[in-house]
Amino acid sequence: MRAGSQTETYFKIQTEVSLPQWKGVPIHLESGKGMAEDLAEVEIVFRHPTPCLCPLQEGKHYKNILYYSIQPREAISIAFWVKKPGPAMVLEQKAFSFDYRAAFQDEEFVDAHERLLLSVLQEDQTLFVSTEEIMASWKFIDSVMRGWEENDVPLLVYPQQSSSLSLHS
Repeated sequence: MRAGSQTETYFKIQTEVSLPQWKGVPIHLESGKGMAEDLAEVEIVFRHPTPCLCPLQEGKHYKNILYYSIQPREAISIAFWVKKPGPAMVLEQKAFSFDYRAAFQDEEFVDAHERLLLSVLQEDQTLFVSTEEIMASWKFIDSVMRGWEENDVPLLVYPQQSSSLSLHS
């Protein structure tokens, strides 16, 4: 990144959806260039039940988490808390996972760009978003950009670190 550049190379945003069924559910979006790994995933943290049925440990509630890994490997896993066998109330986090490539290791996998081009040639629109979804995305992004431009939410600049990773892609 050039010194003095105002081009965003990393962001982390907390937002929410203004629908009743999503009230109080924070949505965190994070992305950046030159990161240590190329990763795309969705993490869903389940709400903690009220009243709390589990004992607090170091002031921490136990929350189950569902992970959708999109890149570099397609997988779904859930981390959940279980009581260890025995008389004591000791909870331990356990995971259940499904790895798409491991489950179908004898199959040929097509690159995402190849799949997209094939869908275009076959006039299959299932991999494409609708015009309504595109307009909603721009409405969201425009509000974020406007907040930065009007300094409602300041753009924080992090110190540049020497790295072998290129910040240009």
